[in-house]
Amino acid sequence: MRATRIAIAVLLAGLAAFAAPAAGRAMRCPGEPVVASGWSAPDSERICAAATRALAFLRAAGLSPPASIEIRPLARRRRGDATQPLGQYDGGSGVVSLIRYEAAVSASHAHAPAFGLPMSLELWQSFVGHEVAHAVAAAHFTAVVARRAAAGEYVAAVVQLSTMPQGLLRAILERHDAAAFGEAGEITMLLYQLNPAVFAVKAYRHYVALGDGGPAFLAMLMREGLAP
Repeated sequence: MRATRIAIAVLLAGLAAFAAPAAGRAMRCPGEPVVASGWSAPDSERICAAATRALAFLRAAGLSPPASIEIRPLARRRRGDATQPLGQYDGGSGVVSLIRYEAAVSASHAHAPAFGLPMSLELWQSFVGHEVAHAVAAAHFTAVVARRAAAGEYVAAVVQLSTMPQGLLRAILERHDAAAFGEAGEITMLLYQLNPAVFAVKAYRHYVALGDGGPAFLAMLMREGLAP
């Protein structure tokens, strides 16, 4: 009986080791065209959970994902970036890059923190959704390139805030008491660059106010974009 128990324990341990990715290995998110590469198993699971929520929101809004999205750790900032970005999407390679959680915490102490809030795992995960939204939008844009930037940030902000935990969303909305965008012409890269948190809150409130018209507005952004 004891030998049987030992054999079962060994078998279960082997199955667990097979199912969970080793540190630094690639993990395909279940049921999604997303691969988390170069992360620990816990971080891969967090990334997959956030990506799955983002893709569910985007599908419901009529935007299906591309065939593959890879999410890698962002090791260093790009030339010209004044501070360490939390994440970025490279349209050329189709790769999403995200700084590790520990680096995000350090960056929040060294620079103005995202949304003016302490970095947390939930806030860090929300940037997965933000960058995944950029990847999906890039697959649907037919607007000329010059008109895509503000439109892409609008989509990313809406997805990020719509798919984060309600407690975190409430904290952000309470901290940034900004009214919704009144019209598409107000959605500009200038505002995004001056205050990305206010831009995100205004975008979220604008999208919520559209109600059932939200998906149609996103479709319009994909076709026409916004003035640079």
